[in-house]
Amino acid sequence: MIRALASPLVVGAALVLAACDPPPLTVRYSLTDGDSQVCFNDASGMRATSCEDMTMYCPAVLSLRIVPPGDPTVPYASVCKRLQGAHDTLCAISRVDLPQPTVPVPEQVLEVQMAIFPESVVPLDPETGELVCPPVEFAATNLPVAALPGCTDEDPGTCPRVPAIGGRAYYYPGDTETVVKLGCTDFDLQLRTAACAGENSIPVKATVKDFDTTLSVDQAIANRLTVSIGEPTPLGTEYALFPQDTRELTRTAAAVPSWAGTIDFELQSTKCIVVLEDGAQSTSTLQCANVDPVRDAIEIGMTGVRLSKSTLTQILAAINQSSFPDTGLTIGIVLDTSDDPAGGLKVTATPPAGVAMAPTVQYLAADRMSANDLQTSTNGIFIVQTAPYGTLFSAQDANPVLGGNVQGKVTIVILRQHPPASG
Repeated sequence: MIRALASPLVVGAALVLAACDPPPLTVRYSLTDGDSQVCFNDASGMRATSCEDMTMYCPAVLSLRIVPPGDPTVPYASVCKRLQGAHDTLCAISRVDLPQPTVPVPEQVLEVQMAIFPESVVPLDPETGELVCPPVEFAATNLPVAALPGCTDEDPGTCPRVPAIGGRAYYYPGDTETVVKLGCTDFDLQLRTAACAGENSIPVKATVKDFDTTLSVDQAIANRLTVSIGEPTPLGTEYALFPQDTRELTRTAAAVPSWAGTIDFELQSTKCIVVLEDGAQSTSTLQCANVDPVRDAIEIGMTGVRLSKSTLTQILAAINQSSFPDTGLTIGIVLDTSDDPAGGLKVTATPPAGVAMAPTVQYLAADRMSANDLQTSTNGIFIVQTAPYGTLFSAQDANPVLGGNVQGKVTIVILRQHPPASG
């Protein structure tokens, strides 16, 4: 497992050692607190204290190696993987899992090496197409050697290279965690170059519709909305959407309320428009979809949904919830071909792979005073309290739509029936 600081954060899944009952090797990482290879926040110019302070403009690759100190050329476990998500900061390291070794790892002193390179300098294996991270030389300070002599090896993949940031630490039998302190050896020149600053910037356009009317929000309501785009990330068995994984959009001057902006980090698999209305105890709504790798690489266009506080309060009362659940809630509506609520329909909830039990769908009664498990009433509204994020929802003559719970948010699912085929 790998984690990082302010307090040290963890890297992915733990590495299991071969002794009878040793604690697993848990790798944490933090920024160096020494005077050499200090890391600085590019926005403030102050010393960086957490992974969130370290933004990477260029695509980056993590090298993580666990080796016997006497022979670092033969790792027990090795990772060479592009860093993704987490707002393109060093926090992305925590999304990388340690692979389990192919042979048992004896419980002994182990050297843990971490380094990050710009993707542009990491070669690909000509046979497998996988990234091949270069080796790194470390000084007695456990930070990378900042200047290396020229390499004459025929295979450039065996030549040590100066990383943008790196460090090493040692695991000793019985340690519950191993903290690698990272020094910024050449961070600014390798990962904060001006050429990369706008490389991943993609334009985003959004509109917002009202859940109750299905129409675009009016100017008065639009003035009270904050609209952003982002992607939820797994947090244990749940999903969360952190501020660093969103980008706020700016209101445009269009006659129909619209918002626009750019997103400068890579969306992994899904995208969500987040809508928050001004007011005490307001709850953000999400409307999400799968990423289209072709279209979304050029421009992202989405519609968000505003859910009034009064409607949310009614729905919570109908399902006997006195307050909004911390784990989030999915609320949907089935619309007919005229965009009017469709009654008398069952909604199917298909959970993501690996989740055995389909979540229970409840339907809001016509008077909005209670909920049942029968079918949609004349208001077309359904509620799912236990849907994991990534659940697909569908109904008769309506295409599947992505939804599922995100901590502290209302995920909105709009199922639109399409007209029957003619002829």
